[in-house]
Parts: sequence; structure tokens; C-alpha cells
Amino acid sequence: MILADTYNSRIRKLQPNNPVRMEIVSGDGQTGTTGTALAPFIVKIVGQTNVPPAGISLTFAVTAGAATLSAISAVTDGSGQTGSSATPTKSGTLTITAFTAALTAVFTATINDPVVPVIAPGGIGQNGFSVPPVQTISQGAITTIYGFGFVAAESAPQLNGLSNGALSTNFAGICVTFDGVKAPIFGVVATQVTVAVPSLAPGTVAVQVLRNCGTAGEVKSNVLHVTAQAASPEFLYLATNADGVNPVAAVGADGGFIGINGAAAKAGDILVVYALGLGATNPAQTDGVPAAGAAAVTLPVGVTVGGVSLAPTDILYAGVSPSYIGLYQVNLRVPAGVASGKQPIVITVGTNQSPILGYLTMQANRPTLAFRQELYWPVGDTHEYRLPRARNVLRHRDLWHRSLDPVEVLRCPRAHWRGARCDQDRPSAAFAASGSSRRPLAFSSPAPFGIARSCYYNRVHTP
Repeated sequence: MILADTYNSRIRKLQPNNPVRMEIVSGDGQTGTTGTALAPFIVKIVGQTNVPPAGISLTFAVTAGAATLSAISAVTDGSGQTGSSATPTKSGTLTITAFTAALTAVFTATINDPVVPVIAPGGIGQNGFSVPPVQTISQGAITTIYGFGFVAAESAPQLNGLSNGALSTNFAGICVTFDGVKAPIFGVVATQVTVAVPSLAPGTVAVQVLRNCGTAGEVKSNVLHVTAQAASPEFLYLATNADGVNPVAAVGADGGFIGINGAAAKAGDILVVYALGLGATNPAQTDGVPAAGAAAVTLPVGVTVGGVSLAPTDILYAGVSPSYIGLYQVNLRVPAGVASGKQPIVITVGTNQSPILGYLTMQANRPTLAFRQELYWPVGDTHEYRLPRARNVLRHRDLWHRSLDPVEVLRCPRAHWRGARCDQDRPSAAFAASGSSRRPLAFSSPAPFGIARSCYYNRVHTP
């Protein structure tokens, strides 16, 4: 048809733009896995004027293999393109055909069965990472399943977040079941998945990892049997060492961690020590939901530090840590009588005890020395200083290096002695003058254990 366009001073020729060919844009030759959707199969229709026509209806069909199509029919857009995607349900060669009444395009894809997830033998451990690991479980505990094939090997670590106020039990296509009950998931990589153990009764529990969870291509791992207890107590640590001797995560009243930058706990200090696996609480917790507030554990709790058992009144709280999932805390008052150094700390919940190698850095309290000591200067060269408190006898020439007991030290530097007499030029401020031929010297001052005191003596007279 020829038209005169007088307005634009042109002669125009109109002709039909019927589809003349179908081109594949993308999706051909891909490789996929059963149960996982493939990339879309995209085609483009070209008209006889070489202009892509819109509104052309196409049909997509599975002509070989087995798959579910996202769309059986589709219509081209303004660019002449349209498409459909497919989720394979069988391994092998998959053929998808797109066609109109006169045109056809054929896509092929290679479909493999997914890697079957495998849980390693003994592949479970609570997330305190004790040595040896805590491999029992309890409700609310944070634990990790180890193996391979949980997700694609090249996948980056994936961390789950709260959805509608809770951790989901199907994340990144992965589910973990405990006797068939799905656990809230914290995160997953190809070789491990970390979960919050759901509510369950003590006994032997079957654990499985499900890949492509909830789809037609779902694949289940082998079964790992583990022991569930009412509690599986374990402290969290500030650092983990190969020998398992680790500092527990304990916070002092100043907000600093005990064991960091020389900080040590002393008798009477109030500490918050973080833990896992303390079991059921009152009120009860909802699986995968952060603790709304304080909730004490329901089982009896005992704690020892350096072998010293805490009185029940010194265990101020043992329960969930508010706003967290699976985290517990023990608020305690450090008992008296614990020696300095790295002292083992152990918690018992019900009949279940934590690993014994975690430690708390302690500093024994330093009591003051307060006593009166009379110093006598007898005739002759033998000078004895009797300290009733220590029940010790020291000779003056040895006083500069001897200790009264393993921690109490009185020191008089050798330079301050003149032969058999004390230094007359450095009188002690504590010296109480008297007219007696026996001149008493009074000691009454605080001194921490382990620190030597220099003590200077005034002239004393021979009786």
C-alpha cells in the first residue's frame, strides 16, 4: 500500500510485519541441578521488515527430559522478546521448545542430580569450641553440624537474619532436622551449618541436613545420632587454644573482660560469665526468637572456681541473656579463698557439668599486715626479732633477704646496717621513743602480700 504524506512531503509504503524468524537470546546450553530453577529461556521474534513485533503469542513446552515450566504461553514485549523458566525434576538432557504456528526455537540443558549432603562422623559440636567438643545437645543450645555438600562448594558464607522476629528454619535452601523437627538456622557454608537446637526431650536424636529443602529436588543427608540432655553446659571463651585451656568470657563490674590487659577477679567481685546449653528456662523460650527478658534456668545450678564451691546466694542469676537467641549468662559473686592465677571454673546444671579446662584469672585478696613488734638489742652480736604473728625467728644479718612466710616479707636493706647496729641516720617514723633501755619499735601499717617492705630502725641501747 502506497500513501502520500503531504504534511511531511513524503510518500510512504505500508507493508505487513509478519514474524519471519525466532532467535534464541539466552538460556541455551546451560547446566543445572534437579530441584533448582534454571535461568530463563529467552527468545526474540523478528518481523519481515526486520523490526521486532510486539504482542506475538508463543508456547513453551518440555520436549525431552522432565521439568516444571514457569509459563507455558507468553507474549512478546516491545523488543519482540519473551521467555519462560524451568525447574528440572530429573537428571539428564532437558529440551525446551518455544514455538508459534510457523516458527520454532529449541533449547537444551544438561541436568545433574544435586550433591547429596553428608554429615561427617561425629560431625556436631556446640559453639563454645571446648577441647574436647561438647557433642551432646540440649534445647536452646547453639550447635554446628559439620560435613560437606550442604550448599554449593563455591558459595560464600551466608548468615541468616530475623524474619518476622524469628530465625527461619529454611535458609539458603537448607533445613536441619532433629527427630524431624526443623531447627532455626544462624548461617551456612558448604561444610557446616549452625543452628539453635529446637525444643526436644532427652534421649537419642536423629539429625539430618536437607538440601533444596521443601522442593521437588529435596535431598537428605545421612543420619547422625546424637544424645540430647536436659542441659549441655559450656562456657564461652575469649580465646581458644589447642589444649583447651581457655579463658572464659567473664565481664567485671567495670564492663571489661577478666583476663584482658591484666584484669583479674577478686573475692567479692560481681561477674557476668557467658555460657551455652543451660537448658530450659522459666518462662520458656520460643525456638529461634530472641529472649524477651530475663528467664532463669529451671534446673539447679552450681559453680566452682579454683575448686571452691559458690554458695547458692553467690549465684545471683543463671538464665538467658536478654535480646539474644541461645545465649545464657551466669551472674555470680566470686568466693573467698581462691588462689591467684588461672583457676578452673566449672558449672553444673542439673547433673550435667561443663568442660573442666576453662579458667578464670584470679587475684587473691591482699590482707593488710597489722601487728606490733618489739625490737630488742641485747648484748652481743646475736639479734633476734620475734614476730608472734608469723611465729618465726630471724637473725638481723639475714633479715634483708629472709621472708617470714611465703608471702609476708620485711626487708631491711644491707646498706642500712652498720656492723651490728641499725642505721642511726634513717629513723623510722613509726618509732615510739621511750626512756627505757629497751627501745620498742612499733609496726602498724598495711602491706600487700608479695611486696617487700623496707624498714629502718633507730638506734637501740644495750640493756
